[in-house]
Amino acid sequence: MIREAQHDDIAMITCMLRRMVEDMAAVGGHAVSQDESDWKEFANVIKNQMTDKKYQYLMADLNQSKEVVGCTAGEIIMLGGVFAPKKILHISAVYVFPAFRRSCIASQLLEALMDWGRTEGCQLCDLNVNVHNPARRLYEKYQFEEFRLQMVRAL
Repeated sequence: MIREAQHDDIAMITCMLRRMVEDMAAVGGHAVSQDESDWKEFANVIKNQMTDKKYQYLMADLNQSKEVVGCTAGEIIMLGGVFAPKKILHISAVYVFPAFRRSCIASQLLEALMDWGRTEGCQLCDLNVNVHNPARRLYEKYQFEEFRLQMVRAL
């Protein structure tokens, strides 16, 4: 079952997003902070975002047990300035615990978040994914395609 996150979900969301960042680091992403105060501050950011209508956090529960097995997060961004105005849904997170992957939970989370974006009048949806992240196949299945290339180098 997909549902809107509640304030009592903040600790679980923080835990899941920490695991997501650790997974990303394993496939070429940035190293994860081990400073617990950084994660407490991150939980406060999530708490504040949950009261702002331009953010949406969704949770995936197992139907019978109400056990949380995944979450997703999105933000509505207004493109403007020198660009023609456009509402964009930016998906900042999709995470499912490894034991529950490949059971369509990530797809359900993604679809529910995109439905919210459409309801809010978004015309475009974007997300960031590391080149070697296996989740890239899921996003391609939903017709996400490369739009921009970020290049990095050590200094």
